[in-house]
Amino acid sequence: MKRALCVLSVALLVLVSCSKDNDSVVTPGDKVITDPIVKKEDSIVLPPVLVQKVIYKEETGDVINNVLYDGNKIKSFMSSDRFGSKYTYTGNFITKMEIMRDDTLFSTSEYTYNKGKLSTTTRKQPGRGFYDVTKYTHITDSTIAYAKYKVIATTETEEETGIMGRYTYRKGNLVKDQRFVNGVESISTNQFDTYNSPFKNVLGYNLLLGDENGYANNVIENKSISGAGGTATTTIITSAYKYDSNKYPTERVITYTSPKWSKTFTDEYVY
Repeated sequence: MKRALCVLSVALLVLVSCSKDNDSVVTPGDKVITDPIVKKEDSIVLPPVLVQKVIYKEETGDVINNVLYDGNKIKSFMSSDRFGSKYTYTGNFITKMEIMRDDTLFSTSEYTYNKGKLSTTTRKQPGRGFYDVTKYTHITDSTIAYAKYKVIATTETEEETGIMGRYTYRKGNLVKDQRFVNGVESISTNQFDTYNSPFKNVLGYNLLLGDENGYANNVIENKSISGAGGTATTTIITSAYKYDSNKYPTERVITYTSPKWSKTFTDEYVY
């Protein structure tokens, strides 16, 4: 899923009759001149730009993902092959995301917040005897530490998984994810363009940490290094975009490159 309307408010024109003083007398032969005055608060208000379709160009045919909204709150992102997600808000915060596959619930992610910032993510899958919890610690506005836990469903016993890390954000974009799995480090870094991301105006998306759809701009290169020494592997994902006049991408060509393989995909965006 990570591949990963216009309603104009017409400015009111207020006509005010003008006279030289309070004692002026208008006779039938006089011409009355009125001057249009536009109030400062009257202006054209454009709705936010929201992506309506994301099209994956596949060898077997296009996969069309339709995006539905309630205002600027996302309701669902569902594909023509019946896979996608549904969203629930509490106020202005996304508090639940349900991944659906063939109309069957595949997983649920629930989000909690503290002082307007993401505090925990709880991910559950039907039929599993445990679920995953990620806890976030906001060190600064741009640096967030996280740790993942496994919770046994029957006892609510919490166990460490050995997975922890730190996000570094800059100007609304995740520029670095430093992760440790049982002490083994992996680093993922992103470079961005200066244009608008397709989901930039979706309310609450920017608070979901690590989610590419919540970035302010578009990733042009992702570089991931995992392992150490002679076992380290590097994967690079580059993206080239076409943009519309509002500086939103209309096409993205994604190239995955690793030591063993390379693959290119194309996504299209409709607003």
